[in-house]
Amino acid sequence: MPRRSRLPSDKEIEFQLQVRKYDNRSRIITYLGGMIIKYVALAVICYFILLAVRELAGKETIAKFLFLFINDINLKEIVLSVLTIGAILYGLLQRALRRKMIQRFSARCDMLERKINPQKVSSEITKEGKTKIEDKKWL
Repeated sequence: MPRRSRLPSDKEIEFQLQVRKYDNRSRIITYLGGMIIKYVALAVICYFILLAVRELAGKETIAKFLFLFINDINLKEIVLSVLTIGAILYGLLQRALRRKMIQRFSARCDMLERKINPQKVSSEITKEGKTKIEDKKWL
């Protein structure tokens, strides 16, 4: 026989209503508190920036020297330097990725080679994909 659910009493309904009211109030207070903290912090930061600008107005500063130094550097040199450094980093990362993939697949390749032809002599590359030290002597 299925059990019938009973209807909540008036006291229980009133209690649930009060709990929801308090829950909504606490959510609103929490939201407003977070917004107040965020915007007060932003205002304080802007105020300190304003104080710093007022203090430095019209004076020779390190910032001015840095600005002049950056202005003197040729844009072409900056672009070439960034591209060179980027190309070197790209090459190093690709080499590391290639070695990682060789290391990942080397055991499976060895197993398949031995399965197909047990007499086959492997290239004897290390498991990390590097040339053995003995082979480098001939170079």
